[in-house]
Amino acid sequence: MRRSRVPVFSAALLRHLLRSFDVRRDDLSSFRRVRASMHDLMCLRTALSYGSGHWNPVLAPGERQGYRRWAVADQAEVAASLAEDLTGLVEDGLAESVGVVCRKLETCLAALDCAAAGHPVLGDKWLPLLVGAPPRPSINPARGETWEWFRPVQRRVARALLGCWPVDDPLQKPPSLGAPDAGWLPQRYADGWFLRRGDAHSPITGGQLLGWLSAVSTDGA
Repeated sequence: MRRSRVPVFSAALLRHLLRSFDVRRDDLSSFRRVRASMHDLMCLRTALSYGSGHWNPVLAPGERQGYRRWAVADQAEVAASLAEDLTGLVEDGLAESVGVVCRKLETCLAALDCAAAGHPVLGDKWLPLLVGAPPRPSINPARGETWEWFRPVQRRVARALLGCWPVDDPLQKPPSLGAPDAGWLPQRYADGWFLRRGDAHSPITGGQLLGWLSAVSTDGA
């Protein structure tokens, strides 16, 4: 695997992005800017400098943690977009199209697991080297109204986000979004936690997130 080369002209800006996470639900401009720069951020994350007889990461530990947060948030956004596609396809009973989107979701979840573990997201062809192949969610449009097949996806996204932004609040009852919360996924912005389904965003507390995670874990961890 070749060492990444970082454009010198962009390094200062990229480092600035890695030191903050200022995404707000009512202003996603910074999120769009960072998502457009994820490849450059990955190059900076993997870059090494040579000194005193050793290769060392260019980024400081705090900056590498910044990359981890952005990468997890980016893949969570991809998962939310794919989930939005799935809700319509499942409701329309388009099984073949559901399978296509599900395979894309598998790749997204593999990248999400990779980012959550602190690895750079190098691209689809490198994912098998960093994470095990995830089991495919069991998609069955005939059982789509229960959405139990989607719960492993919800858990993986929630746990990846919680790994970057831990919550120690007491567990609280989650908001009622329609049992069993069909198609909803968590998101974390600088102004708090949200549950998202399509264009709908429901703000929740950390304790409610833990309650929701518990509810979608009833069929096993």
